[in-house]
Amino acid sequence: MSLQSDNGDDTTSETGADIPEGTSSESLPSAIEPAVHPKTAISMPANSARQVYVIDDDPALLEMLRLTLAEQGYTPQCYISSQEFVDQIPGLQRGMVITDQFMIPVSGLEVQSQLLARRLDFRVIMITGYPRVDLAVKAMKLGAITVLDKPFEREDLLQAVQDGFELLDSLQNDDRDLPPVLSHGQRYTERLSPREKQVVELVYEGATNKCIGIRLSISIKTVERHRANAMKKLEVNSLAQLIRLLEREKNNLL
Repeated sequence: MSLQSDNGDDTTSETGADIPEGTSSESLPSAIEPAVHPKTAISMPANSARQVYVIDDDPALLEMLRLTLAEQGYTPQCYISSQEFVDQIPGLQRGMVITDQFMIPVSGLEVQSQLLARRLDFRVIMITGYPRVDLAVKAMKLGAITVLDKPFEREDLLQAVQDGFELLDSLQNDDRDLPPVLSHGQRYTERLSPREKQVVELVYEGATNKCIGIRLSISIKTVERHRANAMKKLEVNSLAQLIRLLEREKNNLL
């Protein structure tokens, strides 16, 4: 079933920039009494390996997501302020982030960019009440697990959270099997040909071999050959290792 507010209406209201023209604040459903005070996080026990950070300026949906996640054994930590979450990024445990796209002052995409620049142990699920293909594409390119349009199915959200943790676990396990860091600031990606670099970057963005072939105007077999050669040069054996190695090298440049 869809996640809904207590009054039975689908919880689709959002505030922030880029609200479609013709939509006034008066036409948006009124929120219930805030589940959290503005700019205050709900802190749950910090000893769980399954931490989920939820960012949304709709208090009704925020509370419902908190309850849904807690029922499944996750440890939710909720924020009605995206800025507060961004300020706390350096000290947070690894985990999943569920964020609304249209937030003020920091949008969901900006939250995702901040995480990518400063932390490697998070994955994002984007939610939005105003679906836009261009924003969904940008979110996926930045490594989002998925983009869910409000109202979304409870099962879809929980599956995305599970998928995200499975990816985080695989990346963490594969980290021990990554090739050693090269000396003198060298990078493994310097071994790649220009075409191999293009293919690897598109793989990192989440593109399939078919999509890569279309974007580069080459056959799928050619994509597969470049991808295999690149993985050999990078000394990795799986997609998870490839992503983790690229993240490590990107992070070392910051």
